[in-house]
Amino acid sequence: MKKPQKKPLPWPLPAKLPDSFKAEIRNATAGKSVTLTLEQANTSLSRLRGLMFRKKPVSIIFTFAWSDLHGIHSFFVSFPFDAVYLDEEGKVVDVFERVAPFTPYLSPRKPVRFLLEFPPGTARRLNLKPNDFVNLYQCR
Repeated sequence: MKKPQKKPLPWPLPAKLPDSFKAEIRNATAGKSVTLTLEQANTSLSRLRGLMFRKKPVSIIFTFAWSDLHGIHSFFVSFPFDAVYLDEEGKVVDVFERVAPFTPYLSPRKPVRFLLEFPPGTARRLNLKPNDFVNLYQCR
């Protein structure tokens, strides 16, 4: 009997997801995936904090209330990280690899609804490029 296929989480993410969950992030275009713990930043306070003041990188998905040119900085972030901007359908708009600590400003070229921040090297492992599609799967 054939194993049932997993369905990706819809964009935007369902409200019932926990604040932190194990997820498979898949580049649907290139067929590469990684499994990691993903924190949600879906409130003003959690988006404001992001990676600031943490001792080591974690993976975060920022969900913005509307599509816009949502810029970020890395003040008070003591390690490099990857930043991947996505539109409302999970399409990659921009990829910034190894963002240096205390970078004053990064912004996508087009309006975005989501931002993934990963430990350095994750975007490369996923072979993420603009116009690729990202799917998220909640692991049980």
